[in-house]
Amino acid sequence: ELVWTYAPEREQGEEMPDTASLYDGAVYCSTTHGRIFAVSMETGKELWKTKLESCDGNNGWVNVFDGVVITGSKAEGVRRGLPQPDKLADQFVTGLNASTG
Repeated sequence: ELVWTYAPEREQGEEMPDTASLYDGAVYCSTTHGRIFAVSMETGKELWKTKLESCDGNNGWVNVFDGVVITGSKAEGVRRGLPQPDKLADQFVTGLNASTG
């Protein structure tokens, strides 16, 4: 029996990999464009969402531990003299409050 479904807002080409973390009654997911969101496991309603900067398309993973959502962000390199997302660049590990984003 299907309990609920959730489809986040996405831009063209933005994907939501098959990775998620469960913590304290919520499902935490991310997209390849750096959108991170939490959804209630009971109702399927979005609890919060945020967008991280300079994601390279390889983003799409989250882990949650002790109230902190952990993901990679700010993968920015320089190509042809212009800054842009780059999977070969140094990334930051970002921690977000699991209750508020």
